[in-house]
Amino acid sequence: PFRSVIKKLFTRDNMMMVAISTKLETLAIENSVKNIWQRPNPVDESKFNLVIGAKKMALRSVISPFSNDDIVLTYVATFWRNKNQLFLLRVLSKLKNNYKLVLAGPVTLAHKVYYNDVLAEINNLKLNDRVYIVNKFVDNPQEYIAMSDVYLFPSRHEGLGTPILEAQACGVPVVMNDMPGISDKWINIGHAGYVCGLDEDVWVKNIHKAIAIESWKLDKNAKVINKLAGSETIDKEYFKKINEMTLDLSNEY
Repeated sequence: PFRSVIKKLFTRDNMMMVAISTKLETLAIENSVKNIWQRPNPVDESKFNLVIGAKKMALRSVISPFSNDDIVLTYVATFWRNKNQLFLLRVLSKLKNNYKLVLAGPVTLAHKVYYNDVLAEINNLKLNDRVYIVNKFVDNPQEYIAMSDVYLFPSRHEGLGTPILEAQACGVPVVMNDMPGISDKWINIGHAGYVCGLDEDVWVKNIHKAIAIESWKLDKNAKVINKLAGSETIDKEYFKKINEMTLDLSNEY
């Protein structure tokens, strides 16, 4: 509905559009946007960092029923079909009993039926003692991410998927759905995690591989993410670009 208005604004020389992934950058280019800044959503390095990642076991004992002997997989997202929590239940059912799953996120009225489907599938697959659900908005996602052994991201469609960056910043490996323009840019295979299509058996293999990534690789990758996507880096670039645009505009007069 707003295409004509947006096009008039963002095809001007003195306007800039932010695209949070190369996927969206391509879409902007196809729609004749002249000035595009492709950058990720910023990661708050005061919350998502290796320090909180080192508190994994302490956090786990506080915010989940699982122990240090468990292998904990986590996904923080609103419960709805696009976020694909049902897929993770089927993956979990193919893993050994010491693998546990934490699903945290709000349940809206519009997606209540899907949430009930998730509960029913947990019963059907006899996963009641292996799945822990927090069915509300969590204001401490960094703790849920940091206490996990692998962060899972099975979403079908995303503009970016900021949690895949936040998990890496905490030193937690990621296994995610293959989303060209996102996963190929932000997942360094074997260092940050693994990428694959929505095949349950392949996900099982990649979860095993993600757990085996050496800590030094995860730590090094976390520092790279902080440098590329940290709030401080993004804020400095905002300041620079706004100054450049202001200067260009003033030169027109």
